[in-house]
Amino acid sequence: MINAIEIGNKISIEREKLGITQTELSSLVFVTPQAISKWENGQSIPSVDVLARLTILFGITVEELLFSTETEIEELLKKRSREYVMKLILSNQLSFSFEKHIYLFSNEERMILLRTYTERLEDIEADSFWHLLSVEERMYLYELLNDVDKDNLVLSTVEEKLIKRRKRNV
Repeated sequence: MINAIEIGNKISIEREKLGITQTELSSLVFVTPQAISKWENGQSIPSVDVLARLTILFGITVEELLFSTETEIEELLKKRSREYVMKLILSNQLSFSFEKHIYLFSNEERMILLRTYTERLEDIEADSFWHLLSVEERMYLYELLNDVDKDNLVLSTVEEKLIKRRKRNV
């Protein structure tokens, strides 16, 4: 799905890589500086003919410009605040995949993402990223999951013991 904020972020990142201002970019692709600002703020997206000019100028494909990639989140984390990136992810304005991106976040951020992820989705395929989680994160996620999702997980002996111990303490 095309997301104006993601496209704007990508345009901003690529423009900054070239070391040019919004005004300089606008003259290179024959639009107003205000159009560049609107794109970079996610208020609109470039027309097809301008997209073609941008991809040539940036040396990327249309797909790379229009669709999020793993490196986009990495680049955003380098250029923007962690709070800003988390806000985009939590508001569904930036594509996030546990399998591809979980390693980029702190323990606290990962817990927030786990909670949000479980609240949004009815059916969670936790087994696809279970191995990427710490024991603490696994226990936290296990508590958030519904019974059907829990049944689909293959737990280690240690995890089973921890779960039994937690149940006794509750």
